[in-house]
Amino acid sequence: MEKIGEPVDVLVLFTGGRIRPYAFRWKNRRYAVEKVSLSYSARDGLTRLFYFAVCSGVTSYKLCFDSSTMRWELVELYQA
Repeated sequence: MEKIGEPVDVLVLFTGGRIRPYAFRWKNRRYAVEKVSLSYSARDGLTRLFYFAVCSGVTSYKLCFDSSTMRWELVELYQA
């Protein structure tokens, strides 16, 4: 596991009242989200954070959406 903590741009789908990451851009490279293996939300004070564990190729990533700033962050990276 490698901690990243960098902003990313995320393309999402809204279906059935849920949000699903579709692809994200990090360091000028596009990553297609092949699978969302886990999603959950947490609170940080009044802020609601939405976390997504996603897979692209053989690498897994943890993305976070901050509802107060409307920004995405690549939190962690897991390489096989």
